[in-house]
Amino acid sequence: MAEYQITELAEVSGVSVRNIRAYRERGLLDPPRRDGRAAWYGDRHVAQVIAIRRLHSRGFTTAHIAEFVAAVREGTDLAAMLGLHESVFGRPQDPSLA
Repeated sequence: MAEYQITELAEVSGVSVRNIRAYRERGLLDPPRRDGRAAWYGDRHVAQVIAIRRLHSRGFTTAHIAEFVAAVREGTDLAAMLGLHESVFGRPQDPSLA
């Protein structure tokens, strides 16, 4: 597994250091591994940043992405969260998610 400092993560993922810091502050990225004052990011962080970039390119805001990430981390079904079960899948969604 490769490890990156924040500037290297920015270069590999195509996202600015400023945006990576903002994603981390908003809870969109998993915390980096700490070694003293140094923060180390891995391949999972690269994948997370790329996913965030893709969602932004599709028109989702950072607030939307934060909601999606929180739901996935909690084990929530995104289709249910978005109310897609009935409209797309023909099944009623869980009423507790409405």
